[in-house]
Amino acid sequence: MSAPDPTRTSKLVLPRIESGGCVGNRRRSQATEITKRDIPGIALGLLVAALLIIGKAWPEYEKLTTTVVEVIAGVVIVGLVVYLGMVFYDPVSVDRIEISRRGIAYTTRSDVGFIPWADVTRVVLIRGKSAFPDTSGYYNETQWLIQFGNKSKLLGYRWRLNWKLYWAFRINLRSFDRRSARAGLHSWRQGRWICFGEK
Repeated sequence: MSAPDPTRTSKLVLPRIESGGCVGNRRRSQATEITKRDIPGIALGLLVAALLIIGKAWPEYEKLTTTVVEVIAGVVIVGLVVYLGMVFYDPVSVDRIEISRRGIAYTTRSDVGFIPWADVTRVVLIRGKSAFPDTSGYYNETQWLIQFGNKSKLLGYRWRLNWKLYWAFRINLRSFDRRSARAGLHSWRQGRWICFGEK
């Protein structure tokens, strides 16, 4: 019996990305985006360190630099509170979404269903006026309109869930328009962004 050839590899079925690449491409892309996203934080940290060094090196500026550092710390804390509110605020509600290589399984307060990737014909990101007001009134909310077969389903609402769906679409729908999707996710205005299917 011959020994196994170490140069041979088993065939893997990998999820598709819009360019037809593999998971490795997605990971490299994510790493690049994370690096870019971290640049402001790194720059802010270096600025604070520089201010503290200046305050110690030149005592006449110590009070000024300390005040600036305290203001920066206050802004960072407020930003963190706002960010956590965006992540955990769940005004309407999708109770659970599970992403697989076959499709999207969802459970909401009114519905349970499954959307196969092979049946998806159109994906539109919609940002519009909320169906119900909160304590401060009506607000803009973001949802994904997914058309599959002769059906359609709105999913989203939560910031974290919208980004989870973004990555799922990007991996599993070959011609998914990630630029339009990101433009809609980052927008504060109302609008519609066609991300997959006929424009």
